[in-house]
Amino acid sequence: MKILLVAATEREINPLLQFLSANYSQANKFEFYNKQQSINVLITGVGMVATAFQMGRKLALSKFDVVINAGIAGAINRKLKLGEVVQVTQDQIYNFGAEDKSGDFISIFELGLIHKNDFPFQSGILKTNELLPDLKSVSGITVQKVHGAKQSIKLLNSKLNDVESMEGAAFLFTSLFEKIKCHQIRSISNFVEERNKDNWNIPLAINNLNKYLIKYFNSLLN
Repeated sequence: MKILLVAATEREINPLLQFLSANYSQANKFEFYNKQQSINVLITGVGMVATAFQMGRKLALSKFDVVINAGIAGAINRKLKLGEVVQVTQDQIYNFGAEDKSGDFISIFELGLIHKNDFPFQSGILKTNELLPDLKSVSGITVQKVHGAKQSIKLLNSKLNDVESMEGAAFLFTSLFEKIKCHQIRSISNFVEERNKDNWNIPLAINNLNKYLIKYFNSLLN
């Protein structure tokens, strides 16, 4: 089985890289293998553009059985907990469209530039094609600008989404377009609230994310 693990930054998956180095043979810093699996790690950089570009280039050169996106995320849904690991099973590009003269938003689908069921969209949403049975499923939005002001957060809360990231929709779009089994795994580093980094817990999110990833890859060894 060939696996591609995609992360925006090396920091987010550094404990996993240490585990893979200790338990798999290495072709180089980001390529691991044994008799059953080969694991390629792709560090894309932050944001949708970098993610789509790096994944597109990688998938044009190599075929994979599974693609996994791992990273941290902000929680819109207050029922989630800091450090909780979830799977984003549906995602969308937030505020992708235009605004009218009154400032109201018009989606790219309402504009007629893309049909809401044009592949790989389903009713305007990008939905994963595979579930992980041991993780809670949530919905996500992918943003160019993370939310940190009261007015924009109030609007965000009215749309019933659970988490926000800066790469998820680009990951799903690329994976689904290439018809590869895909998982988006996120750990909650902060709540989407008026920006206050003192309330964030990135170390906890990274620790719990990597505990799950190590458990996942360790199961492949047995």
